[in-house]
Amino acid sequence: MKMKRCCLIIVSVCFLALAMVRTTVAQEKEQTPVSDYSDVIKESLPAWNEDVLKAPKQKTWTERASMQSLIEAVRDDVRGKQENFQDNERKVSIEKDRGYVRYINAHRGYKHGVSPAKPVAGDQAERMIVEAVKIIGVPEDELKGPHVATVLGQGGSIQEKARDAAFAREQLVYIERTVNNLPVFASEIKGSVSNSGEIARLLVKWPDFLMADVQKIKPRDQVISTILSQIREALQGQPIFSVNMKLAYTPLQTEGKIRYVPGIVVSVIPAAGNGIMFTVPVAD
Repeated sequence: MKMKRCCLIIVSVCFLALAMVRTTVAQEKEQTPVSDYSDVIKESLPAWNEDVLKAPKQKTWTERASMQSLIEAVRDDVRGKQENFQDNERKVSIEKDRGYVRYINAHRGYKHGVSPAKPVAGDQAERMIVEAVKIIGVPEDELKGPHVATVLGQGGSIQEKARDAAFAREQLVYIERTVNNLPVFASEIKGSVSNSGEIARLLVKWPDFLMADVQKIKPRDQVISTILSQIREALQGQPIFSVNMKLAYTPLQTEGKIRYVPGIVVSVIPAAGNGIMFTVPVAD
């Protein structure tokens, strides 16, 4: 009997993946490494103005999240269970203080030779996940996207190193977050819809939006200086391929709560070694 190997090809979309990685790949092909961080930072830094201070002081939703709303959202019977529950097939976790909801149902996952061969349509998967998170309580006006991608699986013979034809396992839906027309860094929703048309997994990272007490924007030169200092400290003069930046609301942990401040998300790809990512506020 030939032994089989299986691998998953997972196509997903994430905040910064589209905004930064694609740009980075292109830059790596076209540019040689540079050691003058200052010029690269000045070229890459986006503009901002007082509008970034106009976000709502408070947008809360997590009090509406409950086991009952999750049951309705994913159409699974976990009635009578606590907000942190696990059995042989399912795992449910609701943590209101950080806007975290997690649902996994292994029974709904792909089963080779049993599950339907074709995935549900992308727009159907999109509607299911959007409707689910709305039922849980996530504010509809903060949803950006969604992005839908098909998760593929592939098997093959170990001895012959041959691969079978790829097959569709599920549809993966990714949703980003925006407030005041700006992205909210580190907030995301991921949901998978099985070929049978059921929600198999759902992940919500969506803290209540509490604006930090910021009164004025920082001068551009001050932000450049802070970014330059952090890159120099991290890379110690090492040449870089690219610096990519995005204006967003970035989370801060203050007084035991997550609060948001407008800032720059910085992603740096050095000529060698691992890249770095950090955030710098543009208001105080």
